[in-house]
Amino acid sequence: LAEETVRERFAHAGCSGAMPWGAPVRVEARLDFSDAPGLYHQFLREIRLGRVSEREEGLFYEAEVNDPLELLPLLRSYAPWLRILPGEHGLDVRLREDLEQMRRAAEEMDHEAI
Repeated sequence: LAEETVRERFAHAGCSGAMPWGAPVRVEARLDFSDAPGLYHQFLREIRLGRVSEREEGLFYEAEVNDPLELLPLLRSYAPWLRILPGEHGLDVRLREDLEQMRRAAEEMDHEAI
């Protein structure tokens, strides 16, 4: 029973192995690779946790993870082609803040170069 419990918990973990007391957190993002179809296949290859499903509204990435931050690098890499749906994970807010910080840093570098 203990071995089964550990296996079940690590099924929702990648690198961090974070083991919160609660259940895994569901993360969903709507995908739109219509202007870059080749990137869709690359995205599929890079997924370590979760899967892509087709719904009436389009394609969605969905994953149940112990530590939602493990998904941040993947989702950040494909930010122009996805929209993270709000949830208890807070990744939609975190990604937006990260992108804003990167934009400000790029603007500062442009001003310094002048």
